[in-house]
Amino acid sequence: MEDYLLDFYDVPDLMRSLLEATQRINERTLQAFNESRCQVLVTNLSGASSSIVGPGFFREWVLPELAWLVAGAAKGKYVGFHLTGKMRDVLPLMLEAGPHFVLRFERRRFKGDTSLREVKVAYGDRLCLMGGYDPQVYLSGSLEEIRQEAIRCIDEAAAGGGYILDNSDAVPPDAEMEDVRAMVRIAGEYGRYG
Repeated sequence: MEDYLLDFYDVPDLMRSLLEATQRINERTLQAFNESRCQVLVTNLSGASSSIVGPGFFREWVLPELAWLVAGAAKGKYVGFHLTGKMRDVLPLMLEAGPHFVLRFERRRFKGDTSLREVKVAYGDRLCLMGGYDPQVYLSGSLEEIRQEAIRCIDEAAAGGGYILDNSDAVPPDAEMEDVRAMVRIAGEYGRYG
């Protein structure tokens, strides 16, 4: 990843050529999405986290592609941006592209720098938030800790709508499915009555 990112500074013309070539693949992907029954497309921006790059890099190299993607999505389709790690400095730039939702909001494993609550207050009227639930709770937490983690996320981001409770990362392979079901059940109950 380091070598790849340094190439944007060391050989920018080569990287522009590379991005032009990948654009043709992205055009086919967008066409397939628009022609499919699928309504949601999530694009992974983990390499564009501000844990790795700064806002200037994001604006020059990442934002144009995101804006193109959202603008090219057919009516009735939804495009979301998935970002790992720090996002505070690039979130306002991401919003310039007009995503329908943004996801992850983890603070532990990938050392995120913003919370669901912070983003809900600042941008909750402009997009849907998704994620924030720490999946490590499935491994080490009691049923009450699983419940409290779901309640924390709902309390931080669900007021007024525009929030989807989801894991910040994949469910760990050693997690018990009953614990995952418990989170969903608790979220449904608390989300209606909390």
